[in-house]
Amino acid sequence: MSGNEPPYMTAADTTQHARLMSAHPSWDKKTVTMTVAFTPGSVSLAAWALTPQGYKWGAENKDLSSEHPQGFSTSGMGEKCQLLLSDKIRGYFLVPESGLWNYSFMGASFSTVEKRPLGVKIDVPVGFYADVHRPVHFINFAELEDVGVDRQDNFA
Repeated sequence: MSGNEPPYMTAADTTQHARLMSAHPSWDKKTVTMTVAFTPGSVSLAAWALTPQGYKWGAENKDLSSEHPQGFSTSGMGEKCQLLLSDKIRGYFLVPESGLWNYSFMGASFSTVEKRPLGVKIDVPVGFYADVHRPVHFINFAELEDVGVDRQDNFA
């Protein structure tokens, strides 16, 4: 244990995991919650599985704001699982249906998707600096081409 990583499954993680399992009946007890703790000079990973007691409590918990809600116990809600790291990646990316995910260069455009449902699809995300993320930059380039450009063909 290092940094601020708790030695138990937190109340928020227990509640979220239980709610996800309730919403997806096909999931079984093999599902885990992974936690990441960033500490000076290192990163700590942990995997937690719900116990039956944690599932029952988390599905019924309504208090999402306190660190130790009523009925929460730091022991018995979740158990630490073995976590194996590999250079072989098995998984997928969920990207917005529009393909647009980086709003860093778009100014106020983010307000059009803020707090609205966002459809996603399984795909490979486009690059950070892709032209789809920077339409204003390309409009500026198009405007530059028309300013003071001599269009005559010097080789004719």
